[in-house]
Amino acid sequence: MGLLRTLLRRGAGIFAMVGVTLLLICVAAGASGMEERILRGKMNHARMGYAMSLAGQVESGQLQPEEVEELMQTYDREAIESYGLDRPWWGRLLPTLIMVVTFDLGEADTFMRTDVWGAISEAIPQTLTLLVASLVISAPLGILLGASRARRVQTRGDLVSSLMSTASFAVPGWLLGYLLLVAFIRSWYSGLKYYGGFISTTGPSA
Repeated sequence: MGLLRTLLRRGAGIFAMVGVTLLLICVAAGASGMEERILRGKMNHARMGYAMSLAGQVESGQLQPEEVEELMQTYDREAIESYGLDRPWWGRLLPTLIMVVTFDLGEADTFMRTDVWGAISEAIPQTLTLLVASLVISAPLGILLGASRARRVQTRGDLVSSLMSTASFAVPGWLLGYLLLVAFIRSWYSGLKYYGGFISTTGPSA
């Protein structure tokens, strides 16, 4: 019984933490204007499809050209009310929370109108692969170096490892990546015959 009570208490704590985190995300997205940009992007995408359907009706003779502007104005008013863009951002907190929970992040403003969550989810397997590979290398190496440093306190190796540890925390990972690219671009990377990431449109030459 005590174990069940502990598990329920921990589960309630995790649920509360996730809820507060999602609420803070919604507040930050609303206050910064990001949520409004997402909604307007979705509205403009739907508006484009509606305008194309009206253009097809004009070509077929079902509508007169002067009727299109009035229909578009009516559509804009209804869309603004439907998306809640006529209200302040705090009046859209609940819809924004639902949008975040369901990963409805809108569409990227590109030529093909790519779904944002679809683009993110495509990169998740590669990201996890890189993360697991780096952990497999860094975790044992860090444990061995830490144990070795603990056995040899105030030595030259201890000083070097301390400096390297401080530098690794001080230099951002993305900056270190760029520096490594600059260092190896001419000697190693330029000698590759087949590159392009996990997915490439061309294969290695026979």
